[in-house]
Amino acid sequence: MNWTASHYITIPVAYAVILALAVFSRRWKPSIQLWVLRSLVILLYVGEFIKQILGLTNENGYPLNYLPFHFSSTFYFCFSFYVFGKGRLRQLGACATFVSGFFLFGTMTVNPYAVVGDTYDIFTAYIRGHSYFYHVFVLLFWAMFLAQERYRPARGELGWFALYLFTWATAAVIAAYSLQINYTGILVSYIPLLEEVRKAAGDAVYLLVYGGLAYGISALFLWLYALLRKRLDARSAA
Repeated sequence: MNWTASHYITIPVAYAVILALAVFSRRWKPSIQLWVLRSLVILLYVGEFIKQILGLTNENGYPLNYLPFHFSSTFYFCFSFYVFGKGRLRQLGACATFVSGFFLFGTMTVNPYAVVGDTYDIFTAYIRGHSYFYHVFVLLFWAMFLAQERYRPARGELGWFALYLFTWATAAVIAAYSLQINYTGILVSYIPLLEEVRKAAGDAVYLLVYGGLAYGISALFLWLYALLRKRLDARSAA
């Protein structure tokens, strides 16, 4: 685990608050639950808008890593699909929110430095605070989403999820190579084993393996949950 001294304070505190609010949110009326989730999404967009304004007015020029091609940026899409969309778009948002949240939670828990950097200075500059609080609010949304049991697997969703993942990945790959910014570990892998694959087999093979693993692990996770959900629903109906 890659934790700094400040992480031992900021991460457990955040997790405790998130858990408490998520459990408490189960008591709210459905209309209040949805209103809170929508408010969180709007808050995320407001925070991003301020970050982009600061980037555009930066005296040293706009930082290209501010562009939304990181993995964390995908939550803007899947959250919005869920709270503002309908039908298949809403189901896609639920599916992507469910699985993406586990990836973020796992990474944040094992290696918070890779997600938010060191957190000792989160109150010294907006961009430092934004990185930390953005991910905390994302995890809060996801935890409430889980606590309120909002995800129900649906037939055909894996195909739509594959299209969603492919569309975003294509944009991220084009941006990474055009701007030479390592969005989502596209140019240089954050995972040592995959980086060895990239060096040995080349970028094309690496991207195929990387994308295949991302979708394959997600699809397996969703499929296993669908089986579990069927059993739980059958048991509750018995």
